[in-house]
Parts: sequence; structure tokens; C-alpha cells
Amino acid sequence: MQINNTQTSFGSVAKALHWVTAALVVTLFPLGYIIAGLRPQSAQEVKEAFFLFSLHKTIGMTVLVLAILRIGWWLFQPRPLPLHNDRPVETIAAQTVHWLLYALILLMPLTGWLHHSATSGLAEIWGPYPQRVSFVPQTTAWEEFFGWAHFATAWLMGIVVALHVGGALKHAIIDRDFTLQRILPFRTPPVSELLTTRHPNTRLSWVATAAVLAAFFAVLALLGPDSHHTNDVQVADATGDEDSWMIDHAESTLKIVVEQNGTATTGEFANWTGKISFSPETPQDAAIDISINVTSLALGSITQQALSGDYLKSEEHPTALYRGHRFVPVDSGKFQVDGEMELAGIVRPLTLVFDLEVEGQKATANGQATIHRIEYDIGSPDETVGYEVKVLFAVVASQM
Repeated sequence: MQINNTQTSFGSVAKALHWVTAALVVTLFPLGYIIAGLRPQSAQEVKEAFFLFSLHKTIGMTVLVLAILRIGWWLFQPRPLPLHNDRPVETIAAQTVHWLLYALILLMPLTGWLHHSATSGLAEIWGPYPQRVSFVPQTTAWEEFFGWAHFATAWLMGIVVALHVGGALKHAIIDRDFTLQRILPFRTPPVSELLTTRHPNTRLSWVATAAVLAAFFAVLALLGPDSHHTNDVQVADATGDEDSWMIDHAESTLKIVVEQNGTATTGEFANWTGKISFSPETPQDAAIDISINVTSLALGSITQQALSGDYLKSEEHPTALYRGHRFVPVDSGKFQVDGEMELAGIVRPLTLVFDLEVEGQKATANGQATIHRIEYDIGSPDETVGYEVKVLFAVVASQM
């Protein structure tokens, strides 16, 4: 069995990389379709969903590694010559499909990895693979963009794979030549079948490949989600009071941290607004009124579960409200606010603790609170979801 490629056939290394990669890619398609439709409700369903997500991600990372090895091997190996030099259009089309396959076996798992990196989900990647790309921010906007990119890349991969398989079957059934045999394991086609002695000019296939990828990226940019994620909830009308502050939502965030199966994940509310009345000279007279669109929560792979009737009950109670009064100093630049939180139709006391910095007409507050989910009838006590949910907020506001 020959290891290296020759002008008549692929070697055993190229064949092994081809068929292992093909098997994993074929596995990813139905697995991706299944997990895209998952809407776990119970703790057991969540565990099963995590397993499938982790399996999909780990297989994808394996494909990425194999793609790098395959391209590296291809760069230093001769390529078998085409069998039909008298069919230039067919030869260029076949080469274009091959270049697209090489590009897509890199792009499809890479966009999946970037989506995983931007998502604060709980389903980890197994094995020795790195969990995240460090420079990718975990924001809703990037999560949506890379999710769309991964979805679109998978569709393009499906089309290109169909063309590749169709071409192979044409050679085997209609042309009855030895094209398919050159990549089959333990098969070596006869040299006499080779009908050409050189590779045709590959510039046209490179141009065609570049054109397809350019068109794909253009469509990706045009039809993808808006990368500038903004709040849909309108800011309440200003009162005109000199103690009133307007929240800068472009600079402010409202997040929660949930633990499940011992792993923490961070979610973010995209749509929320509020009124703040505060004077540095009289913090005891301060007041906060915050309204949160619960349905705007993005919590990675468990978003639908969190919004369901067993948890946040977002259909029945789409808005959460917090009202607090009096900024009580607890340390230098640190304050506490006691108030009430209405969540999932239940009202309970909730205390906020935050650091406050005021510079002229701009104020910045960074703090947190702890919600005990059982007090709001969110989930059940015996679940793998943590009892405490942390609320993290960073608010930038300007004086009216």
C-alpha cells in the first residue's frame, strides 16, 4: 500500500484523511439538525441536550484539525492527473468543487468554534481542544453573527458535498472510468486509464472558487443579523428634574449568571430601560425604576428552557420590574439600595450593592444582586440548576 500520492492515485494517508473527514462531516449534518430543534424543559432533557451539543462541537473541532492536516499533506504531495483532458469545463468545475471543499472544511468548524466562543453556553467541547478563542467577545451580537455564519456555511457545505458526490457517481455510473477508484481504500486503478499527462491550467478554477466565496461572504454580510445590537424598549420620558439621569444603553449591560451541573454560564438582557433619580448631595432621596423585557434574554443553549413556563414564564409575564429607594452608603464609593423585584408574577425584596463613580454629569455604577430563584417559583428545588442566580449590572448614565 503506497503512502504518498502518485500521478495515478491518492496514497493511503490522503485516502484515510478523506474518508475519516467525510464520515465526520456526514455525521455533523443530522446531529446539527437535531440539536437545532431541541427545546429542553426538564433537567434530564437538558442533560441530554448538553451531551448532543458537546458531541457536535467536539466532532466539529476534530474536523477542523483533520482539515488542517489534510491541507498540509496536500501542499507537499503530487495530485493525481485528471482523466479527461478533453473536457476542460468539467475538469475546471471539478477542481472548483475540490477547492471549495477544502475551504469549507475549515470554515464550517471554525465558525462553529467562534459561535461557541461568543456564547456563554454550558455545553463544553470535550477532549484536548481549547474551549474558546480568547479575543472573541461574549456578546449577543457576536453570538448571533457567528451562529448565522455557521448555519450558512453548513448549507453551502451541503450543496458542495452534493455536487462532489454527484460528480463521483457520474464517473462511476455514466463514464465508467477509474476516477472514484483512485480515492477508494485498497484500490489502485490501472495506469493505462490515465488519458492526460499534465494538469490543466488551474487559474480558472481558483478564480471560480474565489468568486463563489466572495458571493457567499457578501450574502452573509447582507442577510446576517445586525451586528449592532440595540435595545428595543424605549427609554421613559424625562421628568425634567435636575436629579434625573438618562441611561446610556450603548454603554450599559444587564446580565445574569446561572450555574447548572456545577458550570456557570452568563446571559444578558438586550432590552431594558429605567428611570434614575439621584443627587450626590442627598443619596437618601434617590430612586430607581427599572423595566426588563424578559423575552430579550440570551442565555446560550438554554435560552428557550429559561424562558419556558417552568422557569421565567416569559409568555405569561414578559416584563420584570425593579423599584428601589435610598442609596445607603456602605463604604467609600459603595452604596446599597433596598427595593422590590417583580419577576415571573411574584414580588420579593431585593437588595442591590454597587460601586458608584460620579464625574460631572456622568455617573457609572457597577454592582450585583443575588436572586433566590425558588422564591419566584422558577424551576424546582431538586434540579441541577443552582439555587442562587447572580444579577450583574454596569450602568452608565448622564444627568438630564
